[in-house]
Amino acid sequence: MWYCSLTDIVRSSLASLQKALKGLLVMSADLEALSISLLIGKQPQMWKKWSYPSLKPLGNYVNDLVERLKFIQVVEFFNFGVLADRGKESAHPTGYPGSGSANGRNISSASGALDVENLHLAVIYLQF
Repeated sequence: MWYCSLTDIVRSSLASLQKALKGLLVMSADLEALSISLLIGKQPQMWKKWSYPSLKPLGNYVNDLVERLKFIQVVEFFNFGVLADRGKESAHPTGYPGSGSANGRNISSASGALDVENLHLAVIYLQF
């Protein structure tokens, strides 16, 4: 699905950019375009190929992406039908399955379930 590819692209491009800024990797034209986009607060072009259409600035785009990924995790959770029985008040999820499929689609990434919070933190705490 698009979100697994998008999260992989975001993670790998940010990791490559950090290595390039430390001098451990040669700064390519793509990484330079990524750094310029991040500096001006615009969605990087290399992410747009895998992303949903959005005209939002980078900060709002990342927040929206995180919310969409959280929603996908909730939908995945309810598709499994796993709920904790907490009486009549409510039934809240106690955890998420590590991997599986919803409607025949694999929703886990290569490293396990989608890691939304770490993706959000990786974008926020990218240090130059």
